[in-house]
Amino acid sequence: GEAVALRCDVTSDAAVREAAVAAEIAYGAVDIVMNNVGGILHGNPQDIPISEWQRIIDLNLMPVVRSNAVFLPKMLARGSGFIVNTASFAGLYPFATTRMPYVAAKAAVVALSESLALDLEPQGIRVSCLCPGPVRTNVMAGMKTWSAGAAMRGPGAMLEIKSVEDVATTLADGMEAGRILIPTHEEAWDILARHGADPDGFIRSKIAAFAQGDFGRPSPRPAAES
Repeated sequence: GEAVALRCDVTSDAAVREAAVAAEIAYGAVDIVMNNVGGILHGNPQDIPISEWQRIIDLNLMPVVRSNAVFLPKMLARGSGFIVNTASFAGLYPFATTRMPYVAAKAAVVALSESLALDLEPQGIRVSCLCPGPVRTNVMAGMKTWSAGAAMRGPGAMLEIKSVEDVATTLADGMEAGRILIPTHEEAWDILARHGADPDGFIRSKIAAFAQGDFGRPSPRPAAES
């Protein structure tokens, strides 16, 4: 395959438009758009400044809005296209208490993706939302920390840390199957079922687990197994 790499500031309307033009010049009409940029932070909610809330929302939610403003009218005119948005397990159920701006942004991406699918699928445009659980990436390298000693809480100790290659396969298979929500781990459906059946009980069970020192952080497999 071929690729064109270029710098794009996804918090800039103009930069997103310029990236779209560059892609169209290189390859013609864009059939698939994947909105995959994101970033996290770490801290207790009372310690995180408003400016950081704005930064995280601008980085995790608004690029989807900017991308849609550029690509969606062209897809609608053609009556075809595929939009893929990357959210997170943190937007599906509560656990990430020290990443609340990220939680809010990713929950918004999930809700936006579902409503986009409802609106666009009858018009020939498919929408999928990739929801990663634990995945081996370098996202932590750029994480700002606002609260010393705050415990990092994860989506569940039972979840395997996936490779990016595994996630790519899961996403491609899910898109081919026409799935709207595509979690990286099938266990997500059981977790969501428990949360949906008793939200209060689910939250209070998390409170109890955290109080006992179970922070839901997956343990990496040994190198020989990974």
